[in-house]
Amino acid sequence: MSRYQVRVINSLAEFRTIGDQWNRLVEATPLDHAYMRHEWFSCWIEAYNAGDHLAVVTLWQGDSLVAAAPLRRAVESKRGISIRLLKFLQSPVSPRCNIISTTPDQMQQIIQAMYTLPDWDLLILENLEESMPSTQQLAGLIATEKDIRGRITEGRQSPFMSITGTWDDYLTSLNSARRGYIKNECMKRLTKAKSHSLYRLHAAQDAENVFVVMHDVSGRSWKGAEGSAIGQLSAMQTFYELYLPIALRLGHIDVWVLEIESIIAGFDCCLTNGNNYSGIRSDYDTQLKYYHPGENMRIAVIRRLFDSGKPGEYDMGGDAALYKMKWATGIRRHLNITIVNDTWRAKGIAFSRYTLKPIIERIMKRTDSAPPTGGNPPPQQGNTA
Repeated sequence: MSRYQVRVINSLAEFRTIGDQWNRLVEATPLDHAYMRHEWFSCWIEAYNAGDHLAVVTLWQGDSLVAAAPLRRAVESKRGISIRLLKFLQSPVSPRCNIISTTPDQMQQIIQAMYTLPDWDLLILENLEESMPSTQQLAGLIATEKDIRGRITEGRQSPFMSITGTWDDYLTSLNSARRGYIKNECMKRLTKAKSHSLYRLHAAQDAENVFVVMHDVSGRSWKGAEGSAIGQLSAMQTFYELYLPIALRLGHIDVWVLEIESIIAGFDCCLTNGNNYSGIRSDYDTQLKYYHPGENMRIAVIRRLFDSGKPGEYDMGGDAALYKMKWATGIRRHLNITIVNDTWRAKGIAFSRYTLKPIIERIMKRTDSAPPTGGNPPPQQGNTA
């Protein structure tokens, strides 16, 4: 008989009852950060209307929560076939996610509990930080347990910047071209404005103003032109409306604002955990791009971290875009893990998706690249002797 009790949470109301236990569990693990705390998930569930689709697997010892998997149900349709999924409670607003587990035994119990859930074909876990013990526990189970049919692929490669030493030390470590760009291009251009100021909106009483700033600037950014501004994504807008007041009150978020000639030119919004920052949203007014608002906001955040005199990190999240790599001192690797349910339907879907489809794509690729038949042969390159 297992020494753990399994409880599957299927509603937001029930999930809200375990906030203190959830946060104590997260704080006792290397996963401790704002995006794994109960407040983040509660707001996400409400904003993304996931309350009726929850399948949060929790493991208990008496009244103590000892492990948890923040999951929901989803349905994906491919060529008329509905694929029933279990997925993390995450979306593009989320830096990353993971199963909260402290021992391989707990991870095994969580996975076994997932197999008892009805009506799912694939468990798809995206963007698990590779170095986390819980990720290694899960990968180890897939490698050693014959009953677990799993597939591991590479996920995001997220740039980050380690904060050690001083700001001047950091600048000195850069090549002359990069150092010149920061000092003589970004910072100097800002001084050419008639007026400018960089400041933080971090007090709880500023919550409404923070959202207004983010919403307004996002609409004037390049994201507004492509349809991905905060105000154009209803679930994301609702998430920020719900989460910002809570996070500001708890000290889990910092928002830097750049104002140029009385116009709010941009903002940089970061989740905080001590001296570790994780960027989740940064927008700027494209009409003021001459002043490099994005780079100057990043400079402000990074300088503040250096000025604290404490080791830390500025996590830029997402993928390894060039503008992030110019700041990065390292890359955080993530894994995507898929587990196939032990049913004929699930195995058939997995075979079609992960075995048959790649074979067909390779055949089609070879067919497309094959030389045409008949007519003159293609010209030979180089020495044909």
